[in-house]
Amino acid sequence: MDENGKILLQPQFNSISSFKNGFAIIQKGNKYGFIDNLGKIIINPTFDKVSDFYEEGVASISSDNKWGLVNSLGNILLEPKFDTIYDFEDGYAKVRQQGKYGFIDKHGALISKIEFDDACNFDGGIAPVKKGNSWGIIDTKSNFTSLEFDEIQSFNNGLAPVKKQGKWGLTNTKGELSLTPQFYNMSFLNNNLIKVNYSGLYGIIDRTGKKLVDPEYDSITPLNDGYFLLQKSQKYGIADSNGTIIFSPQFDCIYNVQEDKAIIKKDGRYGFITTSGKINLKNHFDMIYSFNEGLARVKKDNKFGYINDLGDIVIDTIYDDAKDFNEGVAAVMKNDAPGYATSPSDAQEYYNWGFINRLGSTVIEKKYNSVTNFQNATALVKDKDSCSIIKNDDLKYMPSKLNVNALKSWTITFSSEIDSNTVTSDIDRTTIINSIDKTMMNNIKIKDSNNQPVNVSFKFEAPNKVTINPPTYGYKNGESYTITILNDFKSKNGDNITPSITKMNFSVTSN
Repeated sequence: MDENGKILLQPQFNSISSFKNGFAIIQKGNKYGFIDNLGKIIINPTFDKVSDFYEEGVASISSDNKWGLVNSLGNILLEPKFDTIYDFEDGYAKVRQQGKYGFIDKHGALISKIEFDDACNFDGGIAPVKKGNSWGIIDTKSNFTSLEFDEIQSFNNGLAPVKKQGKWGLTNTKGELSLTPQFYNMSFLNNNLIKVNYSGLYGIIDRTGKKLVDPEYDSITPLNDGYFLLQKSQKYGIADSNGTIIFSPQFDCIYNVQEDKAIIKKDGRYGFITTSGKINLKNHFDMIYSFNEGLARVKKDNKFGYINDLGDIVIDTIYDDAKDFNEGVAAVMKNDAPGYATSPSDAQEYYNWGFINRLGSTVIEKKYNSVTNFQNATALVKDKDSCSIIKNDDLKYMPSKLNVNALKSWTITFSSEIDSNTVTSDIDRTTIINSIDKTMMNNIKIKDSNNQPVNVSFKFEAPNKVTINPPTYGYKNGESYTITILNDFKSKNGDNITPSITKMNFSVTSN
């Protein structure tokens, strides 16, 4: 079903997955296939197992415990014959057959014999492989070069961790050591940072071997958005993508970073930290959830409300359940169930879900048994035994734009003038914002297909226009982005300042 309620595909499947790279997995009985984003069946559900579609435009399919390959047109490129087909990397996938490894390309053609005892993924046109007792590298033309190492991990932009005489160092693609083996183990954290184990404790070095974080931690693990968890004596800290320690280990828990903030637990209290190094434990809550569109859902005494990025309660904890803000609104619920209705199935008929805006005002009446978040200005709701689609008329959704240039700028028009004398902060609604750039950062979000924020800038176009400039080096070719503009700007007189659109998607397919 699309956002207008039009049925694209009649009900006939046991399940339909979320879409990835333009396709969704369908299940009918115990068999699987694919549909495209128009609801067209691309591959009938005839396979025992399938993978998601890769960026290469192919997917793995399995019958009788053997794996093959199909393309986006539904053509079988490779009949199921391998024991395993691994994920595609750098345009190639590792395959396993009878305990030996080889590689295929995106057309399903073998680019090497199935003869290796171990193998790593391709990167930059080469892959480490083990042949007998000898490790070396193979290129895309199946040329094998033996290297004098006991083990080789995958390359990362021309460097790979290697093991020699029980210690790990780094080699280049020619087999020349760029860092003498000296660590118990090592692995890349990102393109520049490498986690190393020295005397049983972990630290971080860069690609040149420069020490960035002393080896004194029990573990170092990726968080999200390029941040890393540092654990020491059952306490947690956080470091950024450059290896800079933002907080030393002092928290009982650190959750994922979102909107430059991470929820933490310290001494039994929940709060949040910022990536600039600030701690907020202002209020006592039973739980704080991730920030979304500038507000975070909180729970206290089994009731839900919302706080802003100062930690202040801006929507009281009066709801029996709530969801995160999305497209400027949040779903909230009041439960009118009697005391004997204790199970979800008994009580759901008494649930009253509706939607509020970021000021806490009701925008859609609380009368539904269940709801989804709004996506593209539409939401699915259930009222007793019937389901329907509702629209939020305050949201102005613009259809997707394709073939956008990587350096494309976007201009947003508002209903009245925006300047430092008229716009109030979305934090407390009384403070006048002196920076148009900060105002836009608080109210306009651009994220990629992985829901990661994009570093853009804003230009004030008097009297009522703001231009969104692309990242310094442009948007990523082949990537899709979403612009969300919150629609609750307020002038100092309390008047609404509404944007011409509130959400749009665009894809970069040319440079």
